[in-house]
Amino acid sequence: MPKLKAGLKRNRTLIIAFCAMCVAIAALGMYFRSRDLDNTARIDNLTQSEPAMRYNTLDPGAQITELTDIMRENYMHFIKEYRSGKNVWHIIGQSGTYWITSGFMIKVTITAGRTKPPGESEKPIWQVLVYVMEIKSSAMLFVTIALICILGFGCLLINKERLPHLFPGKREDITHKGE
Repeated sequence: MPKLKAGLKRNRTLIIAFCAMCVAIAALGMYFRSRDLDNTARIDNLTQSEPAMRYNTLDPGAQITELTDIMRENYMHFIKEYRSGKNVWHIIGQSGTYWITSGFMIKVTITAGRTKPPGESEKPIWQVLVYVMEIKSSAMLFVTIALICILGFGCLLINKERLPHLFPGKREDITHKGE
């Protein structure tokens, strides 16, 4: 009976430790993802990069909507869209559908500005500029840390008596085939 109680106590301790590790890994994942989003939002790609695309158009709203749809369908998974000025739009996304599988965080900035038309009677022409910048996601760092934690926890579950070749001297009743 004392062995059974000791076994149950050990199992309960291991279950509590495993649950605590799972909570810690989840909290660490949330921290890394929010850090990636903050770093991506803080990037000023208007001063740090050259325009990736330039468009001259009479209807900037339609052009910006078309660009946003192209980016959404083909290049990135959207996370957040916001405006920082009258004619400046920012889009933050990631390269994969899920943060844990995406290698990059992407920030697209679209600006629209009026250019002077050649004649006074013509409609104003708008120049739409698109700036794109990528930063490496910390998802792989998180996955590495999580796997190390899980493997470390698995090492705690190893019973030394079952591995006599790695832990010699624990069991004397083991006989080798050559003896």
